[in-house]
Amino acid sequence: MQLLHTSDLMGRPELFESLARAVAASRVDLLVLCGNSFPDDAASLPDEMGTRQPVYVLETFRPWLNALLKAHPALHVAMVFGNHDWLSSALAVEEIAKHEPRLHLPAHDRPVELGGLTLVGYSRTPPTACYVKDFERLDQPGDPLPLVGGARWNPARRRAVPGPAKTQFSSVPSMAEELEKMSVPSGPWVFIAGAPPFDTALDRDWHREPVGSKAVRRAIESRQPLLSLHGHVTSSPDVTGAWQETIGGTVAVNVGQHISEICYALIEIDVGGRRVVRLEAKRPQ
Repeated sequence: MQLLHTSDLMGRPELFESLARAVAASRVDLLVLCGNSFPDDAASLPDEMGTRQPVYVLETFRPWLNALLKAHPALHVAMVFGNHDWLSSALAVEEIAKHEPRLHLPAHDRPVELGGLTLVGYSRTPPTACYVKDFERLDQPGDPLPLVGGARWNPARRRAVPGPAKTQFSSVPSMAEELEKMSVPSGPWVFIAGAPPFDTALDRDWHREPVGSKAVRRAIESRQPLLSLHGHVTSSPDVTGAWQETIGGTVAVNVGQHISEICYALIEIDVGGRRVVRLEAKRPQ
């Protein structure tokens, strides 16, 4: 199976245009979007937070996706969400997926099987400075709360509800608690998690500090997927000079992202042989 993996497009038209060209040139079977695909809502309009991004999903992303799938009748697309994504946007994507069988939204409790390969997604990151908290969790139980809170989308009230960190994080399980319950597929599988594993070449910020997830690393170490795909910490490949790392028998990948020139990885998996046979990064020089 041929995969194209990218992340953190943030709604930038030039990146989506470049991605469509890359898919056409590479003729892959599966496109993986690893979180933060959509533009931020303007922080200067707090009453509209969480409302504009899903409009982008329906009015801009959906036509782009429809055109891509029409141009490539055998292509499948798998998505997870990230710390810039509102739950309202994820719900809009779920509505699209109900009518598009080639759009897949794998989760840690809802794997997707495709061509003998199982996709397990995880749309969580540790706390960040981002105002959106829908897909943020404490990494470990008992971790210190962040100094500032943010907002989560309330579907019943159809608005983003702000609150302090204690309110935002105390009512949801930590990443470690969720991932402990993740079942391991019996066949070959790919872990798609925006947050990269902690203290690797894939999770360094511009200060060279590790900002990835200990829970994600532990899940990789203990569950050993064939491949794990990440994003979120887009600086790391530029800081470390590396975009892949082997953890036990798992090949972990984070190709990062640039503002105007797309970064992506091309991956070939021998599903029957349970091995990655080709791995190539496409990054601006």
